[in-house]
Amino acid sequence: MDPEVVLAMNRVKDKIQAREEGELGLPIPDLVSAIIGEEADSELLDLVRSALSQNNQSIEMPEIVTSIFSLYKWRISQT
Repeated sequence: MDPEVVLAMNRVKDKIQAREEGELGLPIPDLVSAIIGEEADSELLDLVRSALSQNNQSIEMPEIVTSIFSLYKWRISQT
């Protein structure tokens, strides 16, 4: 696995562990920011929301992290 993705997974795990007791999941802005290591802009958040809402299957966290990180890197390469 890409070392950057491993770091992103660790940031997500830290964010999950820091949740309040009884809190489920992570809000999308928190998830995306943890993955990319900085605050996410609204365009990236909209793309992620759209992709997640279109998926009717369960997705494992490594797949979510890898996909969002890849999307983020692709956007950077296009600028």
